[in-house]
Amino acid sequence: QSAPDDEEVDSLSIRLVGLNENYPVRLNWNDLGVQFSKQSIVVPGDRLTRSREFIPGHGTLRRTVEAGSGNASFAAGRRQKQNDDNAEDNDEDDEDEDEEGAWELAASVAGRQHVVNKLLCVLPGRSRYAGEIGDVVVGRVQEVASRRWRIDANARLQATLHLSGVLLPGEDLRRKSEEDERAMRAVLAEGDLVSAEVQSVQADGSLVLHTRNARYGRLGQGTLVRVPPALIKRSKTHFHSLPCGVTLVLGMNGYSWCGPTPGQSDVREPLASPADRSEVARVRACVRLLAVNHVPLYDTSVMQAYEVARESPVALLSRPDEQLRVARLVAEQLLTAEVGEAQPGGGGFGLHSGDLISGGALSAVH
Repeated sequence: QSAPDDEEVDSLSIRLVGLNENYPVRLNWNDLGVQFSKQSIVVPGDRLTRSREFIPGHGTLRRTVEAGSGNASFAAGRRQKQNDDNAEDNDEDDEDEDEEGAWELAASVAGRQHVVNKLLCVLPGRSRYAGEIGDVVVGRVQEVASRRWRIDANARLQATLHLSGVLLPGEDLRRKSEEDERAMRAVLAEGDLVSAEVQSVQADGSLVLHTRNARYGRLGQGTLVRVPPALIKRSKTHFHSLPCGVTLVLGMNGYSWCGPTPGQSDVREPLASPADRSEVARVRACVRLLAVNHVPLYDTSVMQAYEVARESPVALLSRPDEQLRVARLVAEQLLTAEVGEAQPGGGGFGLHSGDLISGGALSAVH
């Protein structure tokens, strides 16, 4: 529970989210040097502010509070950009609201408060991938159009991969010709998986991708895992060659791909060896069980889950009780490592409420 506005918060209760509600760990956050931002996590109906200096953004709405009544009537938040023809009408509506009573901004979705200058919005915990420039994504080709590919990137709209933004196999960047356009399906066909980088975000929210780097391009034999995008930890690299001989690509859009590492099993062969396929299946099961139990995904968490589940058969990792056991052990190991770094001389966390503990196993909830 959040503390009243006039009280200081001395400690928070960390709960292994999604694992076991009766498994609390209490820490003194003041000793760990954690800076706590009050009311950063909100649910629908929570009051955000009564100040009129803020502009309502996504995930917020205006709530008119009538004088002498504790009840509130909800009104949809106005858009930031309005037509000039309706400007005078909006001004008259504001004057009428001022006469009727005060209004406040409230949350319309569950998530985390986010303020940019005077724009106040709420970032939901579960939503479609929005996309940022420079993000590494994994997608599936849906359509081959004129000099472009339509990619399913787990976003609200299909992403676009232009022919000019593709590095052709064995060639340098050059101007694409009509012959290259006719051979587009030889590079990427419908149903192929591809790793790419977000080049730009259009005004309507659609993404423009590119594969001008040699590490991007078509993904060979492997398996695709879909997880919530919020669980992917942003890192310097999202391409991981694990010691078990599996390559893992964690896309920021929630699509993750794992397949045999090139060199141990050539991706041009019709099928990988049974040993490689078994390792790929085990890594996929580890990624899936971590996502089911809301443990953030990055190379360290996946490898720890792999080590914990090494002795278990792959088929057993699909059982909920086994998934819970592995995820709990991984969460304990990550929490122990984070607490060890937060001891005196370790630099402290320097986090805010609602942030992942250094991108580790747990979410701080209050």
